[in-house]
Amino acid sequence: MLNVTLMSQRVQELHFTNHIAVSGKIDLSNSFNFHVTFSEDNHSCRAELYQSAKSKADPEQLFLSGTIVGLFHVDGLETEQDKRMAHIACYDQLFPYLQSTLSFVAAGSGLPGFLLPKRALRPEQIVINHPAASAPHL
Repeated sequence: MLNVTLMSQRVQELHFTNHIAVSGKIDLSNSFNFHVTFSEDNHSCRAELYQSAKSKADPEQLFLSGTIVGLFHVDGLETEQDKRMAHIACYDQLFPYLQSTLSFVAAGSGLPGFLLPKRALRPEQIVINHPAASAPHL
């Protein structure tokens, strides 16, 4: 049985711009990038999540992004499908930390209630690459 446990996480980068002159509704576009690197023995992995939101009308008006890195302990990883499920579990565990960090920054600048959208990852969307792996690190 697959078990993925977040051992540590840290925010690696934050970028924020708020030049909104008046209150009102702002249409946002979002981007997302997520990678997981497994150790050679498949008992640990490193995941890196980047998400951003920006004003559709003028990205210089409002832009918010962050990158978070997490180290995970993994048990029961035996197949490619297990790696895909571990990939999803890593995202599910890391995302709340990035979301809360960016929400806190947004609230401090006068944008209360800002939430990043959580992506619905499906196993068939995930591509497993096989590079030469080393020990994962933060």
